[in-house]
Amino acid sequence: MFGLDISDRMLRLVSLEKKRKSVSIESVSEVPVPPGIINEGEIVKPDSLQSIISNLVQAAKPRRPHSKKVVSCLPERKSFIKVLHMKENSEPSDEIIKSELANHIPDDLSKMYIDWQIVNKGTESESILVGAVPKSIVESYQDVIGKAKLVPYVLEIESAAIVRAIMPEEPLNSKESVLVIDIGLDRTSFVIVDHSTIQFTSALTEISGNLMTSLIMKNLSLSYEEAEKAKRIGGLSKNVGKGAVASILSNQLESLVEKVKQIIEFYQAHHTGQNPVSSILLTGGGANLLELQNELVLRLGLKIQKGDSLLNISNKDTNLITVETQSSYATAIGLALRALNHGNT
Repeated sequence: MFGLDISDRMLRLVSLEKKRKSVSIESVSEVPVPPGIINEGEIVKPDSLQSIISNLVQAAKPRRPHSKKVVSCLPERKSFIKVLHMKENSEPSDEIIKSELANHIPDDLSKMYIDWQIVNKGTESESILVGAVPKSIVESYQDVIGKAKLVPYVLEIESAAIVRAIMPEEPLNSKESVLVIDIGLDRTSFVIVDHSTIQFTSALTEISGNLMTSLIMKNLSLSYEEAEKAKRIGGLSKNVGKGAVASILSNQLESLVEKVKQIIEFYQAHHTGQNPVSSILLTGGGANLLELQNELVLRLGLKIQKGDSLLNISNKDTNLITVETQSSYATAIGLALRALNHGNT
């Protein structure tokens, strides 16, 4: 069984193997997705995507996964996660969960798949983590994976995979919460983990790796490849190229800072029993942006680190997933870790 990360612009595959207590990387692969095949998480051209998935599996190094079973992710923008707080004496059931969820989701719940689990039991109430995704989205992902001659064994919301990859298996300090920021090619996602559980998720397209590249292309009259190189070399450093790239990306930085402040303020005002957000973990390809960590520390005054997607892998083969690329593989690694827990059969 292996992890398959499906996003608008990139597919990634990671397969892990476990020998005794040691976890190592078995297979790795990534293939770009041309524009127009997936749009904001919706599969527009399933036949094209099916072919790309097949190519991804064939291209896996150093060898192809030996299993056809897949743990894949559902798009964050099409998913809903909510922690419900219910009185302990009200025994949760599908009917009760749906009734309560109707107060938080404007969509028709009959057209959504809903999953839930109790994550915390208190003396007077219990917390229930609920996930909901439109049936049309789930079925389209199941269908395209199946047509690629794979078995969609598990589909989960992307944020769960990311958190599994970059956070330790042991519970965090119960008096702190962490904000995970995943800066991807076409969007940036925000996930708050508190009481060892995902409590809040949000995503926006106004901040992304591709948007940064486009801004550099436009302002410096560069090709896409040249702009990508300029972004990688210059980043947010005021000392590289007289700070030309940093100046171009300054609005993206300020937008990110404002969004983080809004999310933290909203979480602390609207969530019961929350702990203060004490730190931020950066992941996704955008986490590699030069000086991003330092700039966020200056503006937010929080502890900020780059997440380590290889944290829960014992034997880190940096020839397969390098220090530079590991952030981009966070989702795929998290999916592979779940696959490993189900057993590589």
